[in-house]
Amino acid sequence: MLSAIAAKFGVVIAVVLSSLVFTFLHFDPRGSWIFVANVFLFAAFACCWAIRTGNVWGIMGWHGTWNWLLAVGFGLRVTALDAHVPALLVQLTPVGPDYLTGGIEGPEGSILCSLVLMCGIVFQLLRPRRK
Repeated sequence: MLSAIAAKFGVVIAVVLSSLVFTFLHFDPRGSWIFVANVFLFAAFACCWAIRTGNVWGIMGWHGTWNWLLAVGFGLRVTALDAHVPALLVQLTPVGPDYLTGGIEGPEGSILCSLVLMCGIVFQLLRPRRK
């Protein structure tokens, strides 16, 4: 989808439209605005990664590892879903305000996740494109 839209309308429009579709597919009406923004930011990060590397394999691995580590590794919620499995690495119990811990959405609902994703986007934009 990203490459087809980019060919017709340009890269920026392709990233925005692809990110909006990803956000819509992961939308939870109970989610906070931070969570929704982070889903969009992750999608933009994924698009930038795919553009820089020329394929989706790396970002697919990153996304799968992220979900597995949060749910199975640390026993945390992923996209507001609880996997109901015991943590394999260490059970983390978030303590603090929701805007820092993510509350019921898990770390993906935190402002800290927003900062990490924004740094990731900047890194991908500054990273040289693979040939």
